[in-house]
Amino acid sequence: MKAVISVVNVAAGVGKTTISVNLAVELSARGHQTLLIDADPQANATRFFMKTDQIGWTLADTLCPPDPGARHNFARWDMFSPSRFANLYVVPSAIRLATFEGMEASHVTDLKSRLATIEHSYEFIVIDTPSSLALLTQACLNASTHVLAPISPGGQGEAGWRLLFEYIGDMPCVLRPALLGLMCNRFNCRSHESGACYEALKEEWGGWLCETIIHRDDLIEGCGEQGLPIQVCAPNSPAASLYSDLADELIVRLSMPKAQGEIPTSANHYAA
Repeated sequence: MKAVISVVNVAAGVGKTTISVNLAVELSARGHQTLLIDADPQANATRFFMKTDQIGWTLADTLCPPDPGARHNFARWDMFSPSRFANLYVVPSAIRLATFEGMEASHVTDLKSRLATIEHSYEFIVIDTPSSLALLTQACLNASTHVLAPISPGGQGEAGWRLLFEYIGDMPCVLRPALLGLMCNRFNCRSHESGACYEALKEEWGGWLCETIIHRDDLIEGCGEQGLPIQVCAPNSPAASLYSDLADELIVRLSMPKAQGEIPTSANHYAA
């Protein structure tokens, strides 16, 4: 089984980095060769695994023009292997990756072509994407086999997904990633807004909405502030078990026929 999964939403604050990091750690802990690509110039996922003095070659060096006078090898990848995580490799990011946004539209296929040189080495590739619909996010979508869209109650999560959904629907069929699922993230059991958000998503998207709900949890937030995956900070906590449940569900979804297809043509294209 091999999947290139972009964790994506145009809106900020929906928890893309937290989902990407903890999902990648969970998959690798199960023995799957997993690559986490930090494709956000803010480099928040990178900080979970690397200190500044450990960062050498970044995704910016693979995708962006080199500094004046520097030699460049666009085919080069330098995967960092965090010592405490067997089977997990990380491609770090750097703020210079933002210069990719200023490149010509023809570069939208660059990430896909670079990944083609290494993707055979991994069962799962998880991409943490920026909160935009500019060239960098488009390149991530182009390189992906599947998309996972986290949505948090409140804010712009639903609107951000709708905008993204329209864009993916307009992509050529040969490039369009399959929808792995939408997921409700940062759910507050005590909040009517959270419950209403989930019910609305369930009614509109049916079986595309993941059954696993990641609850708002001070422990998860605290681990993120420390730059630690929940599986390291509190491996036996209910919060960590939610990511185990999420990995279980996504692996099952990847084996289902609908996960092999394209993005739905309408919100109600599939219902449980």
